[in-house]
Amino acid sequence: MSPPGEDQRHYLRFFFPLALSSAIFVLGLQFRNAILARYPEAARELATFAYAFSTFVLLWSANNFVPQMANVYARSDHGYRLALRVVGGVNLCTAALLALIACTPVGDRLLTAAFTLDPSTLAAVQVYLYWLVPALPLSGLQLFYEGLLVQAQHTRLVTASTLLEALLSVATLVIAFGQGLPATWTLPLAIHVAGWVRLAFVYAMVRRFYRPPARLEHEQLRVGEVLRFMVPTTTTSVMFTLSRPVVYSFLSRTEDPLIAVAAFRVAYDVLAALQNIGNQFRHFFVTFGLDGMKSKRRFMAKVCLALTSLLGLAVLPGPGRNLIFGAALGLDGEVYDRAVAGAIVLLPAPAALMLRNYYHGQLLALRAPSGMALAATLRVGALALICGGLLWFGLLSTEGAALALLSSFAMEAAASGRALARVRRRGT
Repeated sequence: MSPPGEDQRHYLRFFFPLALSSAIFVLGLQFRNAILARYPEAARELATFAYAFSTFVLLWSANNFVPQMANVYARSDHGYRLALRVVGGVNLCTAALLALIACTPVGDRLLTAAFTLDPSTLAAVQVYLYWLVPALPLSGLQLFYEGLLVQAQHTRLVTASTLLEALLSVATLVIAFGQGLPATWTLPLAIHVAGWVRLAFVYAMVRRFYRPPARLEHEQLRVGEVLRFMVPTTTTSVMFTLSRPVVYSFLSRTEDPLIAVAAFRVAYDVLAALQNIGNQFRHFFVTFGLDGMKSKRRFMAKVCLALTSLLGLAVLPGPGRNLIFGAALGLDGEVYDRAVAGAIVLLPAPAALMLRNYYHGQLLALRAPSGMALAATLRVGALALICGGLLWFGLLSTEGAALALLSSFAMEAAASGRALARVRRRGT
């Protein structure tokens, strides 16, 4: 048995670099918001990128659990090769679908129906999507190799790769904006420059430092087994990424839709900076197993308290709010007021998300992710129903959308807990 407190320190050494990586990644996203806020017609630019990026992320979501899949299955040469082929095949399919949306009349109709876009906004959204097509396989490879580094507990290298990408992205954004490039070129350029360098870095680190586990697993792995893991996790991720398009679709039917969408995007991104940190607990149980659960729960509770405190410092009245929403993001006027109001509504969200990830991590360790997919589907359905009801009664706003999102997170956590209980009953 470990000495008292030693397990907590071990967890912290593993988790902190992953948490830092997530924070750096999302801060990079916030810098994109800051650049967009400095273009003329900032609300339009923020909303246009919100429409485009939410569409891109809907397809990118097939990659969201790739690090966990690599961690679980790439534990032998055969498992490594097969898992990598699955990742490559999935991303070629999603890239082809994104190209269809970006370049064809079918895409015109889909985007217009989903977001009620005017012709100029539609054209800008499709320019974004056209340039983002190669980013799908790029991201899939990045995340696969980072999953191998996590498996080998080289989480500091993951942090280094994320920091490298963030620095390159910020530098590219500043240079491109300074040169007067339009936003539809500036943001995709930053994504590609930083992304390809990050891929080269993580691949080099895997070649240099990664070693397969001492006890090899999955030497007879089949595609079907990988897909039985990947399809539910992809469904879970798709349902999560549908949150933004669903909310944007309803907000687009309110008064001042561009301001409402822009403000909600910023409010949600502030939460996402902390949400992504909590999501790293999906690696936690896969790596450390399901023993010593009391100690693991204690560690997660400490992290939850820290995340909630940080969100409070960022959104409640004080210098933190002025620094983030004002000085850093450059917001003012109605967008500032609405974004802050929405972020305050989301203040309890870290607790609901941490509880959800507590259940998710165990379902992944038990290789039973189908319950996650069902819970996520129920969450999106509830989100749409709540937003639709608020719109029907004329009550939908940035704050109302944030409340709907918070409620849907709580419902998903409860459904995930029930799914885990069913899996444990079947296993006993």
